[in-house]
Amino acid sequence: VFDGRVGKFTVKGDVRAVALTASEGFAAITVGGSLIESTIASGTDLGAIKIKHDVVGTAAAPVQILAYGQAGEPARGLDVAIKSLTVGGRVEWAQIIAGATGTLRNADASIGAVKVGGDWVASSLTAGVYGGMDWLIGTGDDASYDDGGGAFTLRDNATRVAQIAAITIGGQVFGTAGIDTDQFGIVAEHIRKASIGGVKVPLAPTRNDDFIALAPTGPGAGGRQSDLFLVEVLV
Repeated sequence: VFDGRVGKFTVKGDVRAVALTASEGFAAITVGGSLIESTIASGTDLGAIKIKHDVVGTAAAPVQILAYGQAGEPARGLDVAIKSLTVGGRVEWAQIIAGATGTLRNADASIGAVKVGGDWVASSLTAGVYGGMDWLIGTGDDASYDDGGGAFTLRDNATRVAQIAAITIGGQVFGTAGIDTDQFGIVAEHIRKASIGGVKVPLAPTRNDDFIALAPTGPGAGGRQSDLFLVEVLV
């Protein structure tokens, strides 16, 4: 746990069962091996994150990458919480969340380019949104962060969009075969580009992409035909 802002943070091997947290974020993080059952969290933003091998958690101990957003609300442009994420191998059982840390919520939080060399398995990527009343990502009640009934400190500028600049997955996308109670998603107010296995996901230039099924491992929660969707939340 670091108090303040950390510059470039590098680990040559694996990071296993560790919480890397900094109250004012990390300028950059590089892991030479894999990120395993660990958490990276920032009270503000995270710079470029590079994991050379895999990101691997479990259902009981998912990998979490959490960042709130800029220390002060930007005068213009995006409120970037995670500058970029590059993973050389696969991502399995991970929660990558821009806009939530501790009791802070940021409905404007954005993520830059996300690149994954291998498969994306049972994992979610969200910017400025949460799972709604059912707390499941990728279902019909996903919504922009609200004030949680006063439980959270909320940042929400109605003129700013929470976006994911791009997500590129070199392998395939899977949820959890044979389980119909969970759900995963790639969710933001706007997702500019997406590609899976070298094939572009057809996204509209305007923000109206709703429930594009990405995983063949359904049914998901509530009998949905897939257990991992790409969703743009309109507010």
